[in-house]
Amino acid sequence: MGAGKFNATEVRKWKTWREDDGSHWFIDPACRGAGGLGIRGCTCVRANDPRLNETPLADEVDGQIAASRYFRSLPRAKYTAPVGTCTEDLVDNNPKTRQGALKAPMHLVPPSAMFHLAEALADGAAKYGAYNWRVEPITTSVYIGAIQRHMMAFLDGEDKADDSGVHHLAHVMACCALVLDSESLGILQDDRPPKGASPELMAAYHRRKTEGAAHECQ
Repeated sequence: MGAGKFNATEVRKWKTWREDDGSHWFIDPACRGAGGLGIRGCTCVRANDPRLNETPLADEVDGQIAASRYFRSLPRAKYTAPVGTCTEDLVDNNPKTRQGALKAPMHLVPPSAMFHLAEALADGAAKYGAYNWRVEPITTSVYIGAIQRHMMAFLDGEDKADDSGVHHLAHVMACCALVLDSESLGILQDDRPPKGASPELMAAYHRRKTEGAAHECQ
């Protein structure tokens, strides 16, 4: 971990981890996907490390990890991370595995989601023709509107669209798939308005809530 003091403000921004023994740690965000300790090349700082400018930090760590504790307790399959990262965790030592780890991890896409997406795309193909958007370019705002309508119907308790019998969220995935495919081909008619302030507003809201929670825990 090196000598000297750590800047507590910066360390608080690091990833957090709780070991099985109940100890709390901050993990250097440079270690992408870090989970657990002893990761090669990673800096890990115990929450009550005396070299931190401000102690204790355990309460803050508790608050940050509470939401994810359940998911971390679930059994996990091996994840073939890209070769060369400090979280490398290949399922075997076969050279094909090392090459495959450099490619898009398609095995992480849930088959059930692919099934629903296929249903929505089949409905669209029957109505408008398969891959019609590659022949006649589509416009962003049309699909943003469709996505919002399906999301509102789903939010208000309707699972499947009346006209298709397909899940609303499957239609949302299909809309996103068409827009992404069109964008990747450079044929999307992107008519979004000039950039607004919503990302900054959401970030500011998050900062206020985070700072408020940290103050309450002191």
